[in-house]
Amino acid sequence: MNTCQVSFIRGLVLPLLKLFSSVMDALGEKGADGDGEERDLLTQILANVTMNLQAWEMCDTEDLSQSDRDPSPERERKETERERETEKQRRYLGIQYRPNCEGF
Repeated sequence: MNTCQVSFIRGLVLPLLKLFSSVMDALGEKGADGDGEERDLLTQILANVTMNLQAWEMCDTEDLSQSDRDPSPERERKETERERETEKQRRYLGIQYRPNCEGF
């Protein structure tokens, strides 16, 4: 997946995130049915979409065939740091799913 594809996905997904955010705000104000279940579900959806966008960006960094043959220490350090940060966010949000980058 190249940078243009990631930008295109962001162009589609980010407006949806804003829509979900507006719906969550409306549910919070009106109280829906009072148990907050809808709000929790939308929060989980937003978290999953965000994590998948980050995974797509990580898959987009370089041509994998080239990087597998000649991994630079700087590239490895950056990838490790990204993986740590993503894992911290997953733990914080309680997300167990690990997206598969193959095919992107």
